[in-house]
Order: sequence, then structure tokens, then C-alpha cells
Amino acid sequence: MSIKHCGIDLRIIKDVYNSLFSLSQGLKGIHIPLEKADLSKFIRNGFKVFKFDCLDDVVETIKDEIPGDIFYLDRFESGVIGRKLEIGSPVNSIKDVDWYNLKVGLTYADFLAIDTGSLLLVEDEILTNITSYPEKLYVTVSSSRLLNSFLNSFDIIYNLNRVFENRFLIRIVNAPSRTGDIEKKIVFGAHGPRDVNIFIYNDGIELHHILASYLTLRFYEKEMCIRRYGYTLDHFLNIYKGYKIVME
Repeated sequence: MSIKHCGIDLRIIKDVYNSLFSLSQGLKGIHIPLEKADLSKFIRNGFKVFKFDCLDDVVETIKDEIPGDIFYLDRFESGVIGRKLEIGSPVNSIKDVDWYNLKVGLTYADFLAIDTGSLLLVEDEILTNITSYPEKLYVTVSSSRLLNSFLNSFDIIYNLNRVFENRFLIRIVNAPSRTGDIEKKIVFGAHGPRDVNIFIYNDGIELHHILASYLTLRFYEKEMCIRRYGYTLDHFLNIYKGYKIVME
């Protein structure tokens, strides 16, 4: 039993697949719709936060704001948006970028906890770099990644990491980079981007789609390629639909 061109034996992943979907059903209360989300904590923490009705509005805004090239992490939301940018260059490897001269970067976040105004990132080397080195960082996030509780979000992170055999660390970002160690003054950009823009948009995707996307890429071609290759949101949702049809 396999999906054409994927080489996936669904019997191998059925137990994990079902448990992850059971998890998504149980955690529906953690997700909060964009129209009901109070994003003031992000603003108070120093982020710039913008709401959009659709993905195309995000693309047009980034095009208007950035005069030159932007490097984008070619995964998930940032991969989809980056591919639509005429000024974008994809990042699939740490060798793709001169990190010390990176001016503008585009990435996604795994989840946003609105009660603390925090970004939750399931870490790897490329994601760490593109969220640390640019002077200006854009974080593009589907509204389905909005969670109303920081503590409860760890139920999701815990189960995702279990699926990936505990290979990843979790990084929590509560504010743009700043320090007060220099002449007792607050200095921005000391250890990372000084300017972080969070673009949240509605796209019709739900929490269980997000969870399915991680699982789909976990077993794609029997490799843990969620962090290794640049599969985008539209790519893995198409694979997810294949899973769903076969599983049903």
C-alpha cells in the first residue's frame, strides 16, 4: 500500500498517523481564529504584527517594502510566499547564503502563542541561521498556527518531536534581539534581527492540516526531509490529500 511516486508504505506510519490526528482533534480548543486573536502581547514585546486576508496580500506587501533581494527559507509558508516573489532567493542549505552579510530574511514559525507573544520554532541549523543573521526578518505564518496558550502548545511540540524521534530542540523567541549591557542603554540587533515583522494570514488551512504536513514530510521517501529539502506548503498538502484518501 503506497502512494504513487512517494514510495511510502502506509502500514508503517498508520499508528503514528492516527495518534497525531487524534491529538489534533483533542487540541482544537488550543487554536484561536485570527479574527478573535488579541495580538497585543507580540506588539508589546517589540514585534511588528500585521493581519492579512490572504497570501497574495502578503506577497504584494513584501514586494512593496523591500527594495532589493530577500532570502527565504524554502519550506512551508515562507516557501510558498518566497516562490511568488520576483526578488526572492531560496535557502535550502547553510551554504546558500553569506550569512554575515544577510540584510533581509523570510521564514515561518512553527507556532505562535498569543498569551505570551512568543514564537515557537522547532529548531535546525538553517532555521536557526535565517532567524538569527538578517538585519530585518519577516515571519510569515498561517493563521492555523495561532495558539491561545503557551503552556498547552507544548503538548503539540512534544508529540511532534516524538514523531521525529526527539531530533530537534525548541527555541522560544519572545522579542527582537536587544541588550542592555552596552552603556546601560537598550540596543537592538545585538544578537539577531533588530526588526522582526510577523505577517499572519488566513488561508483556509486548519490545525490538523499543519500536523499532517509534518507527518507527511517525515516519511516522504523514507527520509526525515522536513528539515532537509525545500518542500512547500502546497506540495505537502497535495501529499496529505493522498494520505487522507488512502487512509479513509
